[in-house]
Amino acid sequence: VGGVILFPPTAQQIVNGQNAVSYVNNKGIDTFVKVDKGVDTDQANGYNVTKGFETMQSLLKEAKALGATGSKWRSFIEVADPANADYQANVVTNAEGLARYARANQDLGLIPIVEPEISYAKMNPAHDGGSHTIEESENSARYVLTEVVRAMQAESVDLSGIILKIGFTLPGKETVSDANPLDYQDIATRTLSVIRDILPADLKTVVFLSGGLTIPQSTECLKAI
Repeated sequence: VGGVILFPPTAQQIVNGQNAVSYVNNKGIDTFVKVDKGVDTDQANGYNVTKGFETMQSLLKEAKALGATGSKWRSFIEVADPANADYQANVVTNAEGLARYARANQDLGLIPIVEPEISYAKMNPAHDGGSHTIEESENSARYVLTEVVRAMQAESVDLSGIILKIGFTLPGKETVSDANPLDYQDIATRTLSVIRDILPADLKTVVFLSGGLTIPQSTECLKAI
C-alpha cells in the first residue's frame, strides 16, 4: 500500500497516542484527506456539481497541520454528447473547480488527487446515462480531460505535482451482461489512447478508480492495460 485516502474525521482520530495521519505516515504510507462534500444536482439541467468550496481551504490547512501528503477532490461527470451546451457548461464548471482545488493544494505544499470521474452507471433518471456505448464514453473522456487540463493550465497548476485519478473507458453498466461482457482489450486500448492523446507529457502520474466495477473486473482492466 503506497497511499490511503481518509475522511477528515478519520484523519483526526487518535491511534496509539497520535493522529491517524501520523500513524499511517509512520508506516511509510502517504495520506490524503478527502475535502470535497459530495455532489449536488444542478436543478436547471440535471447535471452534477461538486460541493465543498466553502470549507475547502480550512480542510486543506487542517490536513497540512496533521501532516498529510495531500488531499482528494472528486467531480462526478456523466457520459453525454460533448456538443450539448448544458453538458459543456457542466464539464467546464467541474473542470474549473478541480483546477481551483489543485492550485489551492499546491499553494500549501500539498499534493492534490484530481479526480474527474466519468460515470459508468446511470446518474440521473432524466438522462440516458448507463446505456452509453464505449465510443460515447471515449468521446466524453477526451472532452472532459481536455477541459480539465485546460483549466489547470489556466490556474498555473504544476501538472508534474498532481495525481490524476481517472476511470477506465467503459461502456455503460446497463449494456454489460453475461451475454455481452466487458471487452478488456478494447477498454485498455481506448483508455491508453485517451491518455496518450490528451494528457501533456508533464502530467506524469495517473492512477485508476474502479468506478463501480467489481474487484475482478477492475483487475482485468489493469492487467489489459
